[in-house]
Amino acid sequence: MSTPLRLFILAGEPSGDRIAADLVRRLKQRVPLELSGVGGDELQGQGLHPLFPMSDLAVMGVTDVLLNLPRLLWRLEQAARAILRAQPDIVVLVDAQDFSKLLARRLRSRGYSKPLILYVAPSVWARNPERAARLKPLFDAVFAVLPFEPSVMERLGGHQPSMLAIPLWGRVRKPARSTIADR
Repeated sequence: MSTPLRLFILAGEPSGDRIAADLVRRLKQRVPLELSGVGGDELQGQGLHPLFPMSDLAVMGVTDVLLNLPRLLWRLEQAARAILRAQPDIVVLVDAQDFSKLLARRLRSRGYSKPLILYVAPSVWARNPERAARLKPLFDAVFAVLPFEPSVMERLGGHQPSMLAIPLWGRVRKPARSTIADR
């Protein structure tokens, strides 16, 4: 049996948990995995024993962030230490964009040189286009969800992302035009 791929994966919200669990499921079909990180029920269903509850990252808005800042900073340090101690073969950060960027920055500043992957590209096309270029030194690869994102990211000086296959999209039926027009 081959040596397992040591994967640290972090999802900070339920949609990211589903996307991350699908990635883990697909990887398990190809290689043996040793899984660590942060995630919810979906990733736990794939065998993840989370470093801390995914809900600790669920903050929205300035007030919520400020009220939870000590906990968020502790979780950031806890994740960085776990990664630096375990030295996984690859780190995949799925969502929680601000947390993920801070974690990547902290890891790079402490000499972590193994692959860091941002698994869902931030919507740089919607706001703060300069963020695209700022991701380049932090991440080795970025994966896009929307079909126009790769060209936009590249045009803005960021990574040329690969497209991420979202399994749910294949299960959603496209309604007939007459149905939409009738509404």
